Amino acid sequence: MLIAARPVSAHQSPADTLGQMSLRLPTDSAFVVVDRDFRNPILVTREDSVITLPVGERHITVAFRDFWDQPFITEVTADTIDVVYLKAPQPLKTSRANLLSSSFPRLAWRSNLTIHSDPDARIYVDDEQVGVSVAHLDLPAGTYSIHAERPNGRRKSTRISVRDDRMSVAEVYVKPDKIVFFGRALLPGGGQTYRGDYIKGATATVAVLGLGTGALLANRHVITAREEFRQAQWEYSIATDEQTAWDRGNQTEILADRVSDRLRTRNIWLGAAATAYIVQLVDALWPPRDGFRQRISSDYLLSPTVGPEGAGLRLQLELN
Repeated sequence: MLIAARPVSAHQSPADTLGQMSLRLPTDSAFVVVDRDFRNPILVTREDSVITLPVGERHITVAFRDFWDQPFITEVTADTIDVVYLKAPQPLKTSRANLLSSSFPRLAWRSNLTIHSDPDARIYVDDEQVGVSVAHLDLPAGTYSIHAERPNGRRKSTRISVRDDRMSVAEVYVKPDKIVFFGRALLPGGGQTYRGDYIKGATATVAVLGLGTGALLANRHVITAREEFRQAQWEYSIATDEQTAWDRGNQTEILADRVSDRLRTRNIWLGAAATAYIVQLVDALWPPRDGFRQRISSDYLLSPTVGPEGAGLRLQLELN
């Protein structure tokens, strides 16, 4: 960036407390922020790049679409026009970088918080309704409580920290997400709970976990019976007299029957647990009655049509 200065002609002379700066832009347009006042940006173009500023040292931030911001400090005087030649900025390669590393979306939309929710959901910030489905807000920097509520009474809450120089995006959807829904359906009661059928979810969880626990306990009994059976077999094999061999042989037959009984009991528990899991899985995979969430893409925030009144998409979104 190069800064040059040239005298102001007599008919151009501003008041003693004001000076002017002319920006030579590497792009068609940009936003200029003076002294970190991100609520009052100045839109400049190659054809209209002269701005009037208070004299003195000024912190300037120039924000371009899809590029890194260019901050610099300059001294504004009353008897000159500062001509600032800006170098070509470094491009931002991802949508996430555009939101996190550029103030352009925040300046174009004149808001530092965008909230996306379901089409019929009312959006609240600190318990004050601010919109339906989509809300664009310009708030003081800080942390805020957000919740969205659908007509059926279901709601989703979150908290978000908002900066003054960046656009923050909060997604507060109440309807279930399709991918998350099918993933949670694999857990006993997970699908029902996620879609809002809490009683079914609790019932499925208790049934599957209870029967599964019964199967585990039955399997421990099988392990114990097998150990006793193997011990009796070993004692029978080393018996040295007929009576001992006879007793150990009878005991081995009794323990073999016990092993079979406990195996049968364990298998019944396992079958019941598997049946309960399959039944609840079929129910868990049943889609919710009012459908899945329809996410709003944040890409529209990155390249809006910018005019003197701000982003061209603002009015359309507020009417949804």
